[in-house]
Amino acid sequence: MSPATRKTSPLNRWHIPWDADRLAIPVILLVSAAVHLSWIYYTRYTAEDAHITFRFAEQLAAGHGFVYNPGERVYGTTTPLFTILLSLWLKFVSGNIILGADLFNLCAAVSIPILTWKTLKYLERSRAEQFFVIFTLLFSAKLIFSNTEGMETPLCLSLMAASWYSWVKGRIKLTGLLCGLLLWNRIDTVIWPVILCMATLLSSRKNSIILGTTIAILYLPWLVFATIYFGSPIPQTVTAKWVAYSQFNRTSYISHIAIILNYLSAFRDQAGWRWLGAAIIVGIAGLGIWRTNIYRNRVFYTLVVFAVVETLRLTLLRATFFNRYFVPILWPVLILFGLGLGALWDRLKTAPVSRNVFLLFFIALTAAQTAVGLESAQSVKDSQFFRNESSLKAMGLWLKNNTPPQSTVLLEPLGYVGYYSGRIMIDEVGLVTPAVTALKLKQVNGKDYPSIFQTDYVIAHCDEELGPQFVSDQTYLLIQTFNPLDYKVGAIYSSGLPRNSCYQIWVKNYR
Repeated sequence: MSPATRKTSPLNRWHIPWDADRLAIPVILLVSAAVHLSWIYYTRYTAEDAHITFRFAEQLAAGHGFVYNPGERVYGTTTPLFTILLSLWLKFVSGNIILGADLFNLCAAVSIPILTWKTLKYLERSRAEQFFVIFTLLFSAKLIFSNTEGMETPLCLSLMAASWYSWVKGRIKLTGLLCGLLLWNRIDTVIWPVILCMATLLSSRKNSIILGTTIAILYLPWLVFATIYFGSPIPQTVTAKWVAYSQFNRTSYISHIAIILNYLSAFRDQAGWRWLGAAIIVGIAGLGIWRTNIYRNRVFYTLVVFAVVETLRLTLLRATFFNRYFVPILWPVLILFGLGLGALWDRLKTAPVSRNVFLLFFIALTAAQTAVGLESAQSVKDSQFFRNESSLKAMGLWLKNNTPPQSTVLLEPLGYVGYYSGRIMIDEVGLVTPAVTALKLKQVNGKDYPSIFQTDYVIAHCDEELGPQFVSDQTYLLIQTFNPLDYKVGAIYSSGLPRNSCYQIWVKNYR
């Protein structure tokens, strides 16, 4: 802040030391921590898939190796870095793995807006642009949700933000180190390091080679380990999800793009509102692109190219079945959206009426986002209590307390049940069971899996029959039902939660 500004500042007339830049980081840190902790405290939510990583971490900490089922070396997690961090937490800090995941995620989540702000400040973007970008990142309901699932997503975004900041400052080797860690954390983010290497090539071939070499050297040890230990550097989860959800998916590419755009929307539920929200986000982000002179500024060019290429990748692979895959796209889009809002504010400095209209628009958009956030928080809380706690976790604990330790279980919801039961899991998607993936490639019906694998127990939704042959000859017998919302087969409900919370456990009839 210049001396002239200090003299005219109302606060300085009262001799109050005022430095917005010095206060920015503690304010961002406190607000971000408060928002995320409030969400965690209210929802108590931990994602289903997070518990798959938790079980890998527990096995590693216990000295059983990088495995899910003891003795089965299957590359069933796409996040070795987060798994290792959690295993170290279990071994040296605490046995409460959810607490560890929440703390890691909170630190990563808080760093995302701080690192983004430091980058914008270094680039000398206007105060308005800085404010709107950080405000958007702090209060995006979708970003808050993804940061508090107990998964590796916030660490992924934190490493992206950190590598962007170091790259902007010209610290090439540090950027390579951060990008290498990003690949250790989630291999499907590989497009980001590639784009940074290509953007560096535009100004310096030498630096581009240094960057690429640093990334490769850091990630190479994991590739070698995975190839030797698992037999392949390609995660089984990637192969399994491709076969289960994408390979036989013939939905049009337009519909997959629509799914991604709807995710970016500030609204939800009604399709018309979702499209309006998506149009607002993309339109104002486009204004941000134009105002930052994207064609002459390689710094923001990286954000745009990444968002576009990642959208195309997910669309062409038809990998739009999980919303968390869109989160890496959300971060650059929200930055560009905030830049667009800031550009509008700066442009309307001399137009009081237009500025008031803008303020009303911003307040309305903030109110809509707040309503979405509150509605989402309640929905997430209900899902955690009824599905995750009252059904999935309860089934895992029931199996732990009522079945022999070496029992085998065939099921689709692998996370909570597998983690809390400690039993040998055969999952119907194939995340930790390559044999299931092989059957899916042959298009073998899932109802035949019990007879093929001959598991001791089978878990299925209440409206899913195991197959008439199992019921008629009593190969499997119904032993336990978990139905916290009193789901009735055939009844119509306003949401899928009652059905998704209703499961039955079937036991093999050894007569």
